[in-house]
Amino acid sequence: MKDYDIYLFDFDGTIVDSFDSMVYIFLNALERCGLKGEKDEVLQYSRQPISKTFFDKGGKKEGLQEFFDTTIGLLNEEVNLGMNKLFSDTLSSINKLKKKGSKVGIVTSNSKEHVIDILSHLDVDSNIFDVIVGFEATDKHTMVNNCETRFDNSSFLSLIFATSRTPYVGTPNRATSE
Repeated sequence: MKDYDIYLFDFDGTIVDSFDSMVYIFLNALERCGLKGEKDEVLQYSRQPISKTFFDKGGKKEGLQEFFDTTIGLLNEEVNLGMNKLFSDTLSSINKLKKKGSKVGIVTSNSKEHVIDILSHLDVDSNIFDVIVGFEATDKHTMVNNCETRFDNSSFLSLIFATSRTPYVGTPNRATSE
């Protein structure tokens, strides 16, 4: 593996296997709002704006806030937190990088608080990561070239990429945003 100063990882699907959690959240939120979703569509749902999923499944504008609120409620349920699984080599890989003197961080479209909650539930000290940057670290979270997440107005990330050799390890392909 090539050596870098800082390694930034996506969270869902890279640090943790969150697929069962996504299935639980999306299918239950849709059902509670009177809509139907399929398990084989969940990965697509997770890679597009939540409003697109709602409207694509037949939701009406007046029900969108309820869908958002339901989704957030499900996200924070204890049963949902327990559905996230650490990939078997995550901690050993992170520890190897740290022993080499590299910094390690998470950059995600999740909230930082939710990432810390999941790590805590998995008995992982979030301080193993030098930084966790969630969607709240930016004023505008957008898709770039239909494949990358861009965090505008994040001086921290700008500084990292400007001053060090830093790879981003995460999902290379994302669905087109609205």
